Amino acid sequence: MSQMNYPVPTEQAFTEIMIKKSRFIAYARHIVSREAGMIWLTQIKTEYPDARHHCWAYMIGRPHCATNAGMGDDGEPSGTAGKPILNVLNHKGIGYYTVL
Repeated sequence: MSQMNYPVPTEQAFTEIMIKKSRFIAYARHIVSREAGMIWLTQIKTEYPDARHHCWAYMIGRPHCATNAGMGDDGEPSGTAGKPILNVLNHKGIGYYTVL
């Protein structure tokens, strides 16, 4: 991560875990606009068309700046996927990212 007044991702990250026979895949990367994040989300959905949910969160700009944040639960109960993703990353103080 590079430093502005807060950390910003400099390369894409990926992880995968299995919990009770369910596979969870996560990506994170730097973005500069909501549109760029949504384009990337579409690409990931194409890569994993059989996934039941594509939950996501993004922060454009400074951490903790709610006007620059977004999230989506993609069919999970409201507030149970995108919001926790965004909350974790907000507490890390990271800016300009998307997590899928």
